[in-house]
Amino acid sequence: MIILSSDDDLGRLSNSEFWHTDGTFKIAPHLFYQLHTIHGVICGRALPSVYCIIFGKSEEIYGEIFDVVMQHISQRPISITTDYEKAVHNVIKKKTTNGNIRRYLKNFGFLALIPEQFVIEEFEKLQVDSPDSLDDFVDYYEDNFIGRQGRNQRRRAPRFAIAIWSCFSRLNNQLPRSNNSNEGWHRAVQHSVRLNPSIYESIKDLQMEQHATLIMAEQLQAGLAKKVKRVKYELLNEQLQ
Repeated sequence: MIILSSDDDLGRLSNSEFWHTDGTFKIAPHLFYQLHTIHGVICGRALPSVYCIIFGKSEEIYGEIFDVVMQHISQRPISITTDYEKAVHNVIKKKTTNGNIRRYLKNFGFLALIPEQFVIEEFEKLQVDSPDSLDDFVDYYEDNFIGRQGRNQRRRAPRFAIAIWSCFSRLNNQLPRSNNSNEGWHRAVQHSVRLNPSIYESIKDLQMEQHATLIMAEQLQAGLAKKVKRVKYELLNEQLQ
């Protein structure tokens, strides 16, 4: 396993409350299984901060990745969004359980700050990722604010309808909702680096990507670059003015 990052990358990751993690196989170097990356959200945009060249996709491997990363950051994230890789989900639950209950509770509070149409989807993600110690709280939240799911997969009406407690109409900014930005980076980078390179070529390519990311992060923090928003979100922002 090879884990690549820089002090600047780790500093930004420490300051990011929301992480996204995903893997790609096409640009993994020879003899390796996957390139797995961890992205931090900087000024509303997800940028790669850690590049992991790994041999497989077991819980042991992902666990080692997060152990190393956590040792080099000063603050853990509120949430980590990933794909449907079960091994990654299991590791995230283990690594973020102890000492992070307040962060999980805070994350449920953020449901009031996102568009109403995304609330149930995001609640279900939190429900899966939350530690067992929060089961009673999650059940209470579901009954009162989301609606319990019946055998027919339909949800009953909650005690308090989402439209009552949602605060989205008073917001000026949106919170991250999916892993699309991370997956998009993997698709884009496949066109800018060599496919199945040697390990030396792979490291060189990733160094170039890291340098480009550093420039983008500095531009974002200086207000010289803006995140590209989808048209429907631009319309929502206009309605908030």
